[in-house]
Amino acid sequence: VREKGAAAILDLVERAKPLAEFVFAALVEEHGLTLSGKSQIIQKLSVLVQEASDPGQKDLMVAHFSEKLGISPARFVTGGERSFPPESRVEQVTERSFQQLPRKQRQVVDFLILYPEFLQELQDGGLGDVVTEPVVQELIDSLERLRASGSFLPEQLLSQLSGGSERQYVADLLMRGSVGEDDEETRGRELCDELLSWLKSALGQRNGANLQKRILEAQQAGDSQRVGILLQEKMEVIRKNRGI
Repeated sequence: VREKGAAAILDLVERAKPLAEFVFAALVEEHGLTLSGKSQIIQKLSVLVQEASDPGQKDLMVAHFSEKLGISPARFVTGGERSFPPESRVEQVTERSFQQLPRKQRQVVDFLILYPEFLQELQDGGLGDVVTEPVVQELIDSLERLRASGSFLPEQLLSQLSGGSERQYVADLLMRGSVGEDDEETRGRELCDELLSWLKSALGQRNGANLQKRILEAQQAGDSQRVGILLQEKMEVIRKNRGI
């Protein structure tokens, strides 16, 4: 503290890895990622997992570490006494993963994972019309199943999603966490309002583009009466957007 000052110490604390990540990195450095090395890492991480008092936190840690080691959660839970072959199943990438989504859609995904209680509000705001990626729809379907079961804990998503990369994305996001508990409700409300505003704008742009396409089609067909009707519709939309 005398040499660097309090600000430097605080900066180091803020940039420090979470304890679980620090332990994992240390074990990888010590044992490596060979089959025998993974076996040793699993045995030692199992102790860390068992010390977690919350069942949801245990599931989260198992999913996170098993993805990093390239093994199934079931193998992780059973311990590392026996050797196991590398994962033989290779997922066929036929659609975007969460990480590959456009920035705004990825913000929607992150928000729904951390604040699933706002799902219905976003759906009412046109979420399904604006965000149509299959991977996002799977997330929404999973959240709806959890809601129907009467439980809406983010950690339970890990047992609902089918893709390994999606489970890893959720696990990493939950491990990083969000804002402090005192600010959760306020922050969730603010983010929801921002996304609702974006959905409204995106819907307006899409509807405007569709309307313009219909006008061009009517012009090409020589249907002047329909062109006039569509132009009036366009002017009405413009007036509404301007609040006139």
